[in-house]
Amino acid sequence: MDDAIRGFQKANGLKTDGWMKPGGETEKMMHKVAAKSSNKKQSEDKGVFTHKKNCKTVHKAVQKLETEMNVLAMQRDSVIDEAKSC
Repeated sequence: MDDAIRGFQKANGLKTDGWMKPGGETEKMMHKVAAKSSNKKQSEDKGVFTHKKNCKTVHKAVQKLETEMNVLAMQRDSVIDEAKSC
Protein backbone atom coordinates (compact mmCIF):
# COMPACT_ATOMS: atom_id res chain seq x y z
CA MET A 1 0.00 0.00 0.00
CA ASP A 2 2.86 2.35 0.80
CA ASP A 3 4.20 2.07 -2.75
CA ALA A 4 0.77 2.81 -4.23
CA ILE A 5 0.32 5.88 -2.05
CA ARG A 6 3.82 7.13 -2.80
CA GLY A 7 3.29 6.56 -6.52
CA PHE A 8 0.03 8.49 -6.42
CA GLN A 9 1.61 11.32 -4.44
CA LYS A 10 4.57 11.55 -6.82
CA ALA A 11 2.34 11.47 -9.90
CA ASN A 12 0.28 14.32 -8.51
CA GLY A 13 3.04 16.59 -7.23
CA LEU A 14 2.32 15.95 -3.55
CA LYS A 15 4.77 15.39 -0.71
CA THR A 16 5.91 11.79 -1.26
CA ASP A 17 5.77 10.45 2.28
CA GLY A 18 3.46 7.43 1.94
CA TRP A 19 0.94 8.86 4.40
CA MET A 20 -2.72 9.38 3.63
CA LYS A 21 -4.31 11.28 6.48
CA PRO A 22 -8.10 11.70 6.64
CA GLY A 23 -8.85 15.09 5.13
CA GLY A 24 -5.19 15.49 4.15
CA GLU A 25 -3.74 16.58 0.83
CA THR A 26 -3.47 13.04 -0.56
CA GLU A 27 -7.10 12.23 0.19
CA LYS A 28 -8.23 15.57 -1.25
CA MET A 29 -6.24 14.89 -4.42
CA MET A 30 -7.76 11.40 -4.69
CA HIS A 31 -11.22 12.94 -4.66
CA LYS A 32 -10.15 15.54 -7.20
CA VAL A 33 -8.66 12.89 -9.48
CA ALA A 34 -11.71 10.67 -9.12
CA ALA A 35 -13.93 13.60 -10.12
CA LYS A 36 -11.74 14.27 -13.15
CA SER A 37 -11.83 10.58 -14.03
CA SER A 38 -15.63 10.64 -14.09
CA ASN A 39 -15.41 13.51 -16.56
CA LYS A 40 -12.89 11.77 -18.82
CA LYS A 41 -15.45 11.44 -21.61
CA GLN A 42 -15.40 15.22 -21.95
CA SER A 43 -11.63 15.18 -22.20
CA GLU A 44 -11.72 12.45 -24.83
CA ASP A 45 -14.15 14.50 -26.88
CA LYS A 46 -11.59 17.31 -26.86
CA GLY A 47 -8.93 14.90 -28.13
CA VAL A 48 -6.69 15.13 -25.08
CA PHE A 49 -4.84 11.82 -25.40
CA THR A 50 -2.25 12.62 -22.70
CA HIS A 51 -4.97 13.44 -20.20
CA LYS A 52 -6.78 10.19 -21.01
CA LYS A 53 -3.61 8.16 -20.51
CA ASN A 54 -2.86 9.92 -17.20
CA CYS A 55 -6.43 9.37 -16.02
CA LYS A 56 -6.15 5.64 -16.67
CA THR A 57 -2.94 5.46 -14.65
CA VAL A 58 -4.37 7.48 -11.78
CA HIS A 59 -7.67 5.58 -11.89
CA LYS A 60 -5.80 2.27 -11.52
CA ALA A 61 -3.81 3.69 -8.58
CA VAL A 62 -7.01 4.95 -6.94
CA GLN A 63 -8.68 1.54 -7.38
CA LYS A 64 -5.66 -0.17 -5.83
CA LEU A 65 -5.66 2.25 -2.90
CA GLU A 66 -9.40 1.77 -2.35
CA THR A 67 -8.97 -2.00 -2.28
CA GLU A 68 -6.07 -1.78 0.16
CA MET A 69 -7.98 0.70 2.33
CA ASN A 70 -10.92 -1.72 2.50
CA VAL A 71 -8.61 -4.52 3.61
CA LEU A 72 -7.11 -2.28 6.28
CA ALA A 73 -10.57 -1.25 7.46
CA MET A 74 -11.55 -4.90 7.84
CA GLN A 75 -8.35 -5.61 9.76
CA ARG A 76 -8.97 -2.57 11.98
CA ASP A 77 -12.54 -3.71 12.68
CA SER A 78 -11.27 -7.17 13.55
CA VAL A 79 -8.74 -5.75 16.02
CA ILE A 80 -11.41 -3.53 17.58
CA ASP A 81 -13.80 -6.47 17.95
CA GLU A 82 -11.05 -8.55 19.49
CA ALA A 83 -10.16 -5.77 21.93
CA LYS A 84 -13.78 -5.40 22.96
CA SER A 85 -14.02 -9.10 23.80
CA CYS A 86 -11.10 -8.92 26.27
